[in-house]
Amino acid sequence: MHYFGTDGIRGEASTWLTAELALRIGQATATVLGQPGDLFILGEDPRLSSDMLAAAFAAGVMAAGCDVEPLGRIPTPGVAFVTRTHDAVAGAMISASHNPVQDNGIKLFGHDGYKLRLPQETAIEECLADPSRMRVTDGLGSGRFHTRQHGEMAYREYLQKVLALPLTGLKVVLDCGFGSAANYAPAIFESLGATVVAINCSPDGARINVNCGSEHPDDVQRIVPGIGADLGVAYDGDADRAILVDETGAVVDGDHILCMWALERLATDGLPGDCVVGTILTNQGLEAALAPRGARLERVDVGDKYIAWRMQDLGAVIGGEQSGHLIFGDHATTGDGILTSLKVAELVVRTGRRLSDLGGQMTAFPQVAINVATTDRESWRSDMTLLQTFRDLEAGLIQEDAGRLLVRASGTQPLIRVMVESRTADCATRYAGLAESALRSWLDTRGLLA
Repeated sequence: MHYFGTDGIRGEASTWLTAELALRIGQATATVLGQPGDLFILGEDPRLSSDMLAAAFAAGVMAAGCDVEPLGRIPTPGVAFVTRTHDAVAGAMISASHNPVQDNGIKLFGHDGYKLRLPQETAIEECLADPSRMRVTDGLGSGRFHTRQHGEMAYREYLQKVLALPLTGLKVVLDCGFGSAANYAPAIFESLGATVVAINCSPDGARINVNCGSEHPDDVQRIVPGIGADLGVAYDGDADRAILVDETGAVVDGDHILCMWALERLATDGLPGDCVVGTILTNQGLEAALAPRGARLERVDVGDKYIAWRMQDLGAVIGGEQSGHLIFGDHATTGDGILTSLKVAELVVRTGRRLSDLGGQMTAFPQVAINVATTDRESWRSDMTLLQTFRDLEAGLIQEDAGRLLVRASGTQPLIRVMVESRTADCATRYAGLAESALRSWLDTRGLLA
C-alpha cells in the first residue's frame, strides 16, 4: 500500500498530506464506497490542519456526487457510531490520533461502522493511482454539504446512557490531551455523578498530544494519588484510546483492562467463545491469567481494525491493544477511549474494588520497547542476514527465559519498533539492546537512520 497504513492514511500535514491529496482521497473514497446522493459522515480532531483537510476531503466527496454531514470536533469513535446509526454509506475522521501535532491523517469507516477491509483500501489506492477511475459529476450532480449535526448529539447521548449504574461518589482525573475528548469526557462523567478534575481540557490544536495525554500520563499519575482520586484517564488526540491510572498512580494499560473485563465476564454473564482478541504485542501475562479460567487469547496484527475484524469472525465481545485501544463489542465497532474509561469506572463502582486490585489480577511479563527512527521502514525486511540475526536472538531468548522478540515497522510513523518480552527484566533489556544494535548498524551502513 502506498497510502494506507495500520490505521488509515497518515503523514505530515501540508507537506505530504496536502489539501490536494485530501481532495483526491475524498473523491476516490466516494467513488469506491458511494453512489451519487449517498451520505458521508465527517469528523475531525482539533489539530490546526484539520479544518483545511476536512474541507478538502469534503470537496472531493461532493465532486463525486455524495453528500457530507460534518460533525465538527468529535472523537473518532463518534464518527463510527454516527455512520452506522444514521444511514450513512461511509464515515471519515481527520486525525493523526496520538501522532505529533504537525501530523494529520484520514481514518475511514464503512456503513457498518467498521474500518475498511483490505479490498476497499486497495480499490481506493487504485483510484488514486489512476484518476480516470474517479467519478466526476457536473454542476447539477454535485453533492450537498449538510450542517444539521444531529449525529454529534446522538453520540453524546449514547455515551451518557451506556452504563447500567451511575458513578456517584467516584472521583476521577481526566487528561484530555487538548484533543477530541475535551468537549465530551468531563461533561459525560459529571452527568453520571462523578467528581471530575480535568486537565489539558481545551481543544487546542497547537498543543494536542504535546507532553500530555495517553503518550505522557505522568501528570495524571502524580495528581491521582495526590488528591485521593479513585482513578485517572489519559486520552489520545482523537479519544479512541485511553490509558488508565489507578489510585496509587500506577499505569493500567490495555492488557490489564482486557484481563479485568474478561475475568468479570467469565464470572458473570459469560465470555462468548471463552476468547479475548489481542495483538502480537499483547503481554504473555494476559494468557497466563486467562488460561486457568479456561479462556484463551487470540492474537492478530497490530491495529484495532484487525482486532475488530477478528472479533466479528469469532463472535468475541472484548478485544484491544496494550496502547489503550479497547473494543467492547456489545457497544462499539472500534476503539473508544471514553467508553473504555466509563466501563472501567463502572466496574470499580459495581464491584467496590480498587482499580489497583482489579488491575492486579494480571502480572505482566517485563517488556522493553525501543523505537528506531528511519527514512525507510521497509528495506530491512528483505535482508536475509539481518532477519537471521533476529531469528537467532529470538531462539536464544526462548531457550534462556521463555521470552519473545518482535521487530516491526510502525504503521503510522517513520519508525522501526523493537519489542522484547521475557520473564525477567534483565534478560529483556539485554536482548532488546542486542536487537537494536543489529538494526541500527544495518540502517547506518546504508544511510537510513533518521
